[in-house]
Amino acid sequence: MGLTGLVPAGATSGAAATAEGSQRAAGSLRMAVDAVGGASALRGLKTFQYRAGAERSILDEGAVPGSGASPAATVEARVRYRLKGSRPPRVRIDNVRTSLGVDRPVREVLSGRRGYISGVDANFSQPATKAMTSDRWAAIHREQELLNPHVLLSRALDRPSLASNGGQRTIDGRRYRVLVLRDAVAPIELFVDVRKERIAMLRTTQHDYLRRDVPVEVTYRGWRREDDGVRFPRRVALTSDGFEMVRERRTEVDVNPRIKSRVFRFPSAVDPVYDADLADIGTRTSEWLLSFVALGFIKDGGQRAINPITITDGTTTAAGVKLLGGVANNSLVVQRPGGVVVFEGALHDHRAEAVIQYIEDSPDFTGPITHVVTTHHHADHASGMRPYVALGATAVVGEQAVPFFQQVFADRGSTVLPDRLDGTTVAANVQGVPAAGLSLPNGIQVFPLQTEHSVDMVVPYVADQGILFTSDTYSPPGLPSPSDANAQAIAAMVKARGLTPKWIAGGHGTFISYAAFKAALGIP
Repeated sequence: MGLTGLVPAGATSGAAATAEGSQRAAGSLRMAVDAVGGASALRGLKTFQYRAGAERSILDEGAVPGSGASPAATVEARVRYRLKGSRPPRVRIDNVRTSLGVDRPVREVLSGRRGYISGVDANFSQPATKAMTSDRWAAIHREQELLNPHVLLSRALDRPSLASNGGQRTIDGRRYRVLVLRDAVAPIELFVDVRKERIAMLRTTQHDYLRRDVPVEVTYRGWRREDDGVRFPRRVALTSDGFEMVRERRTEVDVNPRIKSRVFRFPSAVDPVYDADLADIGTRTSEWLLSFVALGFIKDGGQRAINPITITDGTTTAAGVKLLGGVANNSLVVQRPGGVVVFEGALHDHRAEAVIQYIEDSPDFTGPITHVVTTHHHADHASGMRPYVALGATAVVGEQAVPFFQQVFADRGSTVLPDRLDGTTVAANVQGVPAAGLSLPNGIQVFPLQTEHSVDMVVPYVADQGILFTSDTYSPPGLPSPSDANAQAIAAMVKARGLTPKWIAGGHGTFISYAAFKAALGIP
């Protein structure tokens, strides 16, 4: 018997199928590469730059739960990118972001595995130069890859094994050939219009902490051949979960300009430290993170730091209560006879896990977490509720937000960034706050607050300690103006409900005595 007789049945056909698959992958990659100017032009692409005017949006920061995207900022940007000669590529983006009606000039520079930021990064802040956190660094890299498919295709040319054939698809009557690129987060699909021979769109998946794993789509329009034969799109738009997040209009596109090394040089006072875990999170959540950057309320850096704040006036101290600061969003932890109640499932599951760990480690708190009360549905105030629900806590939300949060808690299948609720069958108990208010069995009351900020806004109240907790409508300890409609609404609610608070604690900021708050409003 010859050696061919020892080959298992089907092995030859399997090898042939593998070869055919490789050929198809190579064909799909070649077609996508040709769409941006061809292999020779792409291999010669070392640097590029352009100017972009953009509108940027943010999800779940509007007045109505689940309503989608609302404007975050308009941006004028100069993007400079060194694709070759550095791994990862070097990037510099000089922005003027306009949020809340104010221009914020800010520079972002990425070199190696580090970055820095210089300018007015956040609303109400002064110009400063600081190290860039690794999640922000990774998020910028990922978004630039999605907005400029040349970066992805250049990588695939160097590593053809990343590419596979996605076949042909017809969408809205147009026929596309699909190139699939292997990626650590989720497959990235590039759709080449067969008739126009141009890349029309990109599809992949990312993570949004409220909406969970969401489809991301980028469309490219107005392709033009630039110097050295490389094509660039002049209009680019990115959607997340079907909502437009970025719309760019590009001018002054320049291929292979000379970009001096000093453009990417770091100030001597800045010494960023690379954190691989944070970078991984930033890659998986880039559009969530960068939408807050555009809005001017920065959520970089993991947001895990805990700074326990005791609520006191120097004479009287609130017992069994800690305001957990340390980051942009606070939670209030309250010990009750039956366990622990948390006000505000803020930011995301990483923040929630840090709060849970603090509660478990602290001698001041004992028993299970029975309730998590969230003031309103906005992404930075409610995206961390799921870990508490996984522990069996009842989620208390405004009545108008109950269907939205039932949907949030029902999703148990994230593959991009699973939390402790994913893959479980734990029942999600959601309790809505009606117009009359809600009294929990542990002596905590929760009342609706009518404001334009959010239709589902609620204010939890610890009666025996005299603590009222508010978010966004007022942030202590700054004194409110008598013309502040939200602050006046809080005072009117307190009077109408017959409450007797000693303090107001904030989802942002710290706390203030209610007497000082009321006096600032001119209320006797």
